[in-house]
Amino acid sequence: MDESPVSVKVYKYRWIILLIFCLYSAINFLQFLQYSIIANITAKYYDVDDTLVDLTGLMFMICFIIFCLPINFLIEKYNLRITAILSSGLTTVGNLIKLLSASPDRFYVVLIGQFICAVGQVFMLSIPSKLASTWFGPEEVSTACAIAILGTQIGVAIGCVFPSNVVRNSDNIDDIGNDFFTLMIIDAAVTSAIFLVVLLFFRAKPPSPPSQSQINIVETDKPSTLEILKTMVKNKNYLLILLAFGSSNGMYSSFGIMINGVYLNYFPGYEVEIGIICAMAVVAGGCIGSVVFGYILDRWNRFKLTSFFIIISSAVTYIFVVLSMEEKSQLATYFTIPIFGFFVASTLLVGFEFATETLYPIPEAAACSVLNTFIYKLPKKLPEEEQELSWLVAISKRLKKPEANEIVAETNNQNVIVKKLDLSSQESIREFAAEIIRSEPRLDVLLHNAGMAANKIQMTEDNIELTMATNHFGPFLLTHLLIELLKKSAPSRVVVVASELYRLVSLNLDNINPTRTWFVPRLYYISKYANICFTKELARQLDGTGVTANCLHPGLVDTGIWESAPAVFRWPLKLVVKTLFKTPVQGCKTSVYVACSEEVEGVTGKYFSDCKEKRLSRGANDENKAKKLWELSENLVNLKPTDPRIY
Repeated sequence: MDESPVSVKVYKYRWIILLIFCLYSAINFLQFLQYSIIANITAKYYDVDDTLVDLTGLMFMICFIIFCLPINFLIEKYNLRITAILSSGLTTVGNLIKLLSASPDRFYVVLIGQFICAVGQVFMLSIPSKLASTWFGPEEVSTACAIAILGTQIGVAIGCVFPSNVVRNSDNIDDIGNDFFTLMIIDAAVTSAIFLVVLLFFRAKPPSPPSQSQINIVETDKPSTLEILKTMVKNKNYLLILLAFGSSNGMYSSFGIMINGVYLNYFPGYEVEIGIICAMAVVAGGCIGSVVFGYILDRWNRFKLTSFFIIISSAVTYIFVVLSMEEKSQLATYFTIPIFGFFVASTLLVGFEFATETLYPIPEAAACSVLNTFIYKLPKKLPEEEQELSWLVAISKRLKKPEANEIVAETNNQNVIVKKLDLSSQESIREFAAEIIRSEPRLDVLLHNAGMAANKIQMTEDNIELTMATNHFGPFLLTHLLIELLKKSAPSRVVVVASELYRLVSLNLDNINPTRTWFVPRLYYISKYANICFTKELARQLDGTGVTANCLHPGLVDTGIWESAPAVFRWPLKLVVKTLFKTPVQGCKTSVYVACSEEVEGVTGKYFSDCKEKRLSRGANDENKAKKLWELSENLVNLKPTDPRIY
């Protein structure tokens, strides 16, 4: 007996599904620029650098690069309802976590919350075309996809205007904190309500397919993920789409993250106006433009011509954006930025639809996922040149004689000496210092480069937590033991390698030698905070001796420290590190600059990054905190009455 043919039918409930998707994607995309659109206020309240504020938006790009393929696999394995619950659920959890970030010393909680929201967004970016083709007829797919993307863009638009109207710039930190908490409560309440709507009303698919193409997909065996990727790589047209739309939309995303700092540089004091202008750009492109170009694609199916037109228009209008800022014409920016947004934001929809059309019958989520990966691929900035480096003394617990020979061969410096030093052991430090004093007539530079991060609490033989012992207490003791040789060799320098990660934590002087913590790698950040406070106090005490003390941030460097991460995180970390981080040669340039440059001669008590002086946070500049840390450190390293003193 023949089976009855599958009927094609579209249901009115498709509009409910589309509306729910728009709601839960809008509240997620609201988080994208929520902090960076008010970057100056965020930086002031949390006392962090602008780079870390930008990271709240970049987090979404980074997460997509890392998680797009695994999540694409989940989207294809499970239905749209499971996908909707996971993505809206992650957004809800992220916003609930951010309720704990209202204190100025909890910026790391903001990043954790943003990370969870960012993972949730990966689902949303991959499914507009899949949702449209699953629920809508062939003549409605592009329009439905445009409306789905409209929801994401409405969220971005609200995220541009809403924060600047809730969180007001004020000289009173408490007032800013109250405004931030209000913002977080609203986010959490709305997100939770929408998550409940998803649980109750979102469906996986209609009873009958809406088109013949959906029937064909149902009746055809689904290709494996590897087969899908092979098909993509072999499709030259799809690769061109990746390059064209990835570049244009990647520029648009970066523009949104950086606009606060750029705009305020030309027009100081106009925080609210930035949000309004960006919202106009998003509405013009993400809302109006997406619907207009979605209709054009449905009506005429001219994918190539439409793509060419909007990409060229995006480039031309961006030139006018730059000119309007360079000419400092604020009125012009009210026109040039929205017009630029009209074209460049529309590339998201056209790119999705063009990619799906080019790769049919490859699943829509796969096509959109890889396209988004190219959009979110971040460029890495390389230095212009690499210098030849050579050192008189190389000190390491792990450096071996053959490696020292390699240094000699590469630098043609025969004065490379290897000495063993375990900075986690006070006995090893004392033995090393005594040997240096016996064998070396002078010491021009003492560079503390220790940086280890344990993944569990470990106590040393001196009963000090391992990370803190190696990164802070060890260098503190060694500096004391070698201070007389440094003074004798004046002018000389002490250089301490710290990290911008110090901005993610506070320094709890009541627990400077912790025996337990909820997140052990966090101790690395605390140790780097301690490095900075140590350097500031050291510089104060050495004033007038001819010995200077400075600290620095080397940048994100591929030192191999990620190798100690749990296996489940290792490959995503490796991908990010190899793509974005500096090489060791590039990473040591600031250290060499602070240690050797004539420009730094006589400079003391400063913090450097990329060979330039950099502003420290209020907490790191707290003189009383630095003095208290010094006293606690003296006790923990067991300084003897016969040991040299700095002052």
